Amino acid sequence: MKAIFCRTAALALLGTTAYSAQAASSYSLDDLADHSGGGPELVAHGGTLSGGTYTFGANQGLSLNWSGFNPADYTLGVRFSFNSLPGGWLKVLDFAHLGRDEGLYVFGDHLQFVVQAGSDFRNGPDGAFHDDQWTYLKITRDGSTQRFTAFLDGTQQFSFIDSTGQAVFAGPLPLATFFVDDTATGGGEAGAGRVDGLVVSSVPLPASAPLLLSGLAWLRTRRRAA
Repeated sequence: MKAIFCRTAALALLGTTAYSAQAASSYSLDDLADHSGGGPELVAHGGTLSGGTYTFGANQGLSLNWSGFNPADYTLGVRFSFNSLPGGWLKVLDFAHLGRDEGLYVFGDHLQFVVQAGSDFRNGPDGAFHDDQWTYLKITRDGSTQRFTAFLDGTQQFSFIDSTGQAVFAGPLPLATFFVDDTATGGGEAGAGRVDGLVVSSVPLPASAPLLLSGLAWLRTRRRAA
């Protein structure tokens, strides 16, 4: 039954459209399994799994192996919290096998995409993050338009044309790596926290798709009852 619950929650999180019925994958954070089948392999880099929650320390995290999937077309959703916010950068998602500084961060208390380290940034509104507060992040990239868009709890934070491909999964092995900082800056921009939900689609989110965030809370309740 848990597989059915996870599958249904993934459809709610990514939007109840025909594309999501074909492409949504959801991961149990009891055992890292893709309960819908066919999604990228999920690997933990340290940390602990307990009761459907993955707890990670600094530079521990999760990676999705994007081999065999289009690295430029996707939608990802993850519900997470950082234990504390240091006021600087905390890497949320690395796109280049930990080989470059660019990527998705929490900076201070808002979401930021570093398009070019030191010079080009896309920033969401201030006050989006707080210590030990759960947040649902959804990102989507459309390979045909190169448009990358980020949402927090259903509210768009920013959207831009990713003409340089910084949000395309790249490197010796195309990995989507969460919460682990890159080697380019010595791994110093990482924090500890928790994750309790992860869903993936291999196609971009249509602009008209509903942002149904209640599915993740429902998944947690049903998963603990299963």
